[in-house]
Amino acid sequence: MTQGRTSCGTGSTACGDRVLSLVLMGVAGVLIGGAFSLRGQDFPRWVWIAFLVLAGLSLVAAYLFTLPGD
Repeated sequence: MTQGRTSCGTGSTACGDRVLSLVLMGVAGVLIGGAFSLRGQDFPRWVWIAFLVLAGLSLVAAYLFTLPGD
C-alpha cells in the first residue's frame, strides 16, 4: 500500500476535481495571455478587462475545487 497517494478508483470524484482544477488554471492562463494580446492590439479597454475578470473567476473556481468537502 502506498502512503500519501489517493486512489482514483470508480466512484471517486477526487481525481475529476484535480483534473478540472488543472483545466481551469490552464483556461485562466490562456485568458490572461489573450487579455495582454488584445491590449497590445488596441482593443477597447472593456474587452481585455473582461478577459482578466474571467481569468480571475477561473482561478477562484480552480481553488474552490481543491477544497475538501462533500
